[in-house]
Amino acid sequence: HFMEAGRKNTPCGHCATVFPTAEHYQTHALIVRASTAGGSSYNTHNYILEAVANCAKAVGVAYSIGSTHDGVRNNDANCRLGTYTNPNGTRNVKHADIAFLNMPPTAFDAQRVYGDVTHRTVVGFSDGNPTAKYGAHLRAGAALQHADAAKTRVYDEALRGRQNEKVAILGIEAGGRMHKHFHRLIGTFAKFKADVDAGPLDANASPASTKFHQSVFSRTKSFLMGRIQVARVKCVAERIMCITRPHIPRPRLAPSPASARPAALP
Repeated sequence: HFMEAGRKNTPCGHCATVFPTAEHYQTHALIVRASTAGGSSYNTHNYILEAVANCAKAVGVAYSIGSTHDGVRNNDANCRLGTYTNPNGTRNVKHADIAFLNMPPTAFDAQRVYGDVTHRTVVGFSDGNPTAKYGAHLRAGAALQHADAAKTRVYDEALRGRQNEKVAILGIEAGGRMHKHFHRLIGTFAKFKADVDAGPLDANASPASTKFHQSVFSRTKSFLMGRIQVARVKCVAERIMCITRPHIPRPRLAPSPASARPAALP
């Protein structure tokens, strides 16, 4: 689809921009963020957040959603943090995307754990041409490191003065690379499930109990990781079709004459 769009100079179905090559269309599809752009980055964020919530539900971890869906902020008190300073100098209240209400304290060394879902692409435009961002072509995971630094600064300020609370940066790149906090969260979920189904392991656990616990842990971790990665690519096809196929508006139908309208009921 990208090659065909580049060959035919197809206007983007979202913004009507014409690009010269398939690489331009591909980059545009990865970075477009408008809510009307089919499966845009906003949709990808929401799909991943939904997957995280479903993972928590599947293993029995209670949660609250505090993110924005369809432009409407869910002001859940469990997800409300402190204030932080915007780049323009104004102060705003920060909400986490999700709060885990009964996470084991040992997972992140905190009594309350919040999650911030972050989806990052590693490409963008520079002078109208596709280019790698954040030095991703030189250093693996550079986009996630950039996201971690930006998010940590905001959340450190928003959580100032609050004891035993931490935010997990649930970052994932467009290609699938996941932040270390994301891996730790999935591992914590899997252990939570294994402890419930097989019982917590201790020094006196039998080999059979240990083997069963490890089996539940491995199966659960694989299942949950698959859910996250499926959510990452869930709207890719929709986004490609939106970008590479021109939008043809439907013609407005002229109102029918009064004589052709059905008579009003008495």
